Amino acid sequence: MRVIGGCCVLVALVVGLGGCGEPVEPSLPDPGRFTFEPTGEIVVSDPTVWVVRYEAGTTGIEAGGRLLFRFPHPYSFMWPRNWFPKMDADGRVPVTATASSRVKVDIVASTRGWHDHAVEAVLPEGLGAGEILILTVGTGASDDPSLAPRFSSAAFAPVLLADVTGDERFVWVPTDDSVAVRAAGPERVELIVPSQARIGSPVSVTVRLRDSFGNIASPAGRVNVELWLENAPQERVEVSFAEKGPGWLRIDGPVPGETGVVRVLGRSDLSDGEVYSNPVRILEDEPGLMVFWADLHGHSQQSDGCGPADEYYRFARGPAALDVAALSDHEWQLDAEEWAEKQRLCRAYDEPSGFVPYLAWEYSLGGHRVVYAKDCGYLPPRAAFDGPKELWQVEYNHAQIHAWSQDDTGRALRDWGDPVSYTHLRAHETR
Repeated sequence: MRVIGGCCVLVALVVGLGGCGEPVEPSLPDPGRFTFEPTGEIVVSDPTVWVVRYEAGTTGIEAGGRLLFRFPHPYSFMWPRNWFPKMDADGRVPVTATASSRVKVDIVASTRGWHDHAVEAVLPEGLGAGEILILTVGTGASDDPSLAPRFSSAAFAPVLLADVTGDERFVWVPTDDSVAVRAAGPERVELIVPSQARIGSPVSVTVRLRDSFGNIASPAGRVNVELWLENAPQERVEVSFAEKGPGWLRIDGPVPGETGVVRVLGRSDLSDGEVYSNPVRILEDEPGLMVFWADLHGHSQQSDGCGPADEYYRFARGPAALDVAALSDHEWQLDAEEWAEKQRLCRAYDEPSGFVPYLAWEYSLGGHRVVYAKDCGYLPPRAAFDGPKELWQVEYNHAQIHAWSQDDTGRALRDWGDPVSYTHLRAHETR
């Protein structure tokens, strides 16, 4: 890891990612398995009915047990909560559940945890080992249907938790199914340029096609975009997006002929109006003070984000057009294997004179602060990696969040209001 070009100005740009993972909690009762529909591919925000086929595990579900169906937590955080079917006027949830043995199943809108909008299937009589329960969630042909997720994901799966023993302790139910959530058709063009460029050299332009929800969108047909500098409209550069190709491109754009602060303008097949980039300062010589774009706080499916860590960095370096990025997943949700993966990706994406990843994590006890390591091999002292892994374990099972970042005396990171903060942290040997 290195500092880029001496002093720098960092401007945060939020990067959203999709595709949620599937952890497994060990040493708990057999939760069974589930499959679901739809599979294959759906389009963001399309009317969607979720049909879940749950097969009870080797011990079944005891009387009073239940299943809890929800989307991964980012969908609960985000407004609007578009997936959850609206209740009827009399308060009933438009969800059906049928067990193969015809046992009673009560459907309620869950009020558990920190976030609402989950469906509970309560089993007063339990469910036998290997028995099947079909849960149908959502409406697809009403004036107010339930909708697919609003951001794209290569492999999306809803969450199903099981209270197997009837003591309100939930277990993650695994599934091998997933569905690709595809962006809708592109509706607008976005232009991103560096904050500085030089006379006589092309301005690098990242051209992105976005759907109405902000997803990078692959075009159904060829899309042409024409670019020019606002102070030199006569010199134009054309870029073409191939049918079903990537929804973003990085090209050598117009060549500036004079100094000043300008924007790159564009016109595309998607609309009649012009679009324009962020400002770029045109200089005669290499600047003494460089300006870089960074996202210094982001999450993956390793904590409370979506998508693999690798996808985070690929998006940051690619269509997000960032120079610096830090994947700062929550400390208490990272295990040793994931920390090693973060180190590996930090090294892999570190480019001399190019993109710079920072090894980082968010400390969440007593406040939310992000800690940045000096190099990709950093290992926090006394990192035990042995606490609760998933947010739902804290929400539903009341697991205690802990800190594995401690100094050699066992002292954890300090809370808000402590002026000493993290000065006692020392790294273990670089690995």
